[in-house]
Order: sequence, then C-alpha cells, then structure tokens
Amino acid sequence: DAVLLVPTMATPATYLWSAVAPNPGVPVVVWAAHETGTVSADYDMVDLCRHSQNVGALMVGNMLSRHGRPFSVVAGERDDPAVRAEVVGAVGAAAVAGRLKTARIGRLGRPLDGYANVDVDPAALRAATGIEIVDVSLEEWSAALAAVGTADVERVLASVHRHARLDDRGRPASVAAAARMAAALEATADRHGLAAGAINCRGAFGVEGAEHPSLACLAVTHLTRRGVPFACTG
Repeated sequence: DAVLLVPTMATPATYLWSAVAPNPGVPVVVWAAHETGTVSADYDMVDLCRHSQNVGALMVGNMLSRHGRPFSVVAGERDDPAVRAEVVGAVGAAAVAGRLKTARIGRLGRPLDGYANVDVDPAALRAATGIEIVDVSLEEWSAALAAVGTADVERVLASVHRHARLDDRGRPASVAAAARMAAALEATADRHGLAAGAINCRGAFGVEGAEHPSLACLAVTHLTRRGVPFACTG
C-alpha cells in the first residue's frame, strides 16, 4: 500500500528510484534518518559523507518530483521516539491513500428516491480513483442473514456491551434482529474484502425484509468500529 525509502547517505538516486519506478501508483514516504544530532569538534569530511542523509533524501526527492510522484518527507534522528512516531504516522497516511486506489466499497440497495447527492456512477468513480463499487444483491443479503446463528448474534451483542450501554426497552427480539444484521454485514464485508460500504435499510434490505426486518444503525456502527466504515445511504 505504501513504500518507505530511507536513504542512509548521498548515493546515486537511481538505486532508490528503481524500487518505486515499477509501481507508479504506490504512495512514497522518504525518511532522512540521522544517526546523530550533534556535530563534534573533530567532525571531518568522512563524517560529512557518512551523515549525508539529507542529501540522499534530496536526491531521491528530485527523482520523485521529476516524475510527478507525490511524497512526504520525515527528517530527524533515527532513534528518537518522536521521530519514529512521525514516520509511523506518515506511512500510515500513505498506506490509506494507497489502499484507496484499490478499495472495494459495498452497496446494499439503491439510494432513496431523490437522494442523488449520495449516489455515484461506478464507472466514473473507478476511472477517477480506482475505487470499485460492489453491488450486493438482495438474494445474497437474504442468504447472509439466514446464515447467522445464535452464537453470531451473541458475539455481536457482547461486543456492543463492551463499548456502549444497550437497553432493549422491553423489545429483545428487535435488538437480536439488529445484531443479526450486524453479523450478516460483517460476513458480507469479509467475503468481498470491502474497505467501506453503504446500506439502504429503509426497504427490502432492512425494515421491509421478508425474514429479519431491522434498521441498520447497530450494523453500521459495528462495522465502522471494526475499521470498515459503513453508512446509511440517506
């Protein structure tokens, strides 16, 4: 999803460039990782060459810029925890950007009538970003709901209880139906390798479902907490 380049000194940029050139869509982070933060009285030309990480970063940065490759730079002492944390953050952000280029977004049901603001043309989206829309059919969704067992429902409810207060208000069957939907949505996301998604639970995929009608509020919250953000299409 991302590439981290760590030039240790001023060396021919071709070597580092050759690692990223064959992968034009992968985001890049350059880390000028200094071995030391001090210059002693006997600092000489050998030390200057040995500690030329900034020059190495400039050289590969030149190649990246010349070829129109966006990148971020972190400069600082290699063993400084704050610098390392900055590197982790930069690589994490780059990886998110890289993953989005191949992301699959699930779509369960069509938007409500007139809600054109939340709709998107799949072909246009993929051409512009690389993101793929995965349409989940009602038949597949019904099968996913039917496949959820009692243990799956209890697992979801146990997870919810760890993170929120849940009051069934005298309607335990409604809460169980919502948990069933959460488990089914979880299984559907895993099966398709989804990075995100949206569901219209105001129709056959939700409250008008033949076997297990429910709203999807609990389901989208459960998936989002797992790192797969889901939304209601409204």
